[in-house]
Amino acid sequence: EQKNVNLSIEYYEKALAIDKENPTALNGLGYVLACSDKDLTKALFLCKKAVDYYPESAAFLDSLGWVYHKLGLEKEAITFIKRAMDINPSIDEIKNHYKEVYGKREGS
Repeated sequence: EQKNVNLSIEYYEKALAIDKENPTALNGLGYVLACSDKDLTKALFLCKKAVDYYPESAAFLDSLGWVYHKLGLEKEAITFIKRAMDINPSIDEIKNHYKEVYGKREGS
């Protein structure tokens, strides 16, 4: 949110150096990479791993869906973002992602 992508990446990488299996750091780094269009393959790996730890986390599902969206894989994107919406429809970020991805799908 503060637009300091490089610092965010640095902090998440430090957190993962301490605990390489930390789901919050895995998801956070994956999401930052996706939002900044940096290394989407790594972002996908990280977010998938986070979802493996917490498959019912709306935030993690949303992040994974957002990575798929950034990769242009809209079918996968809507699947995960819809799951996130079903779990927690009150989070604005998830609602915004859902609208963007679903709207793109509807326009196809």
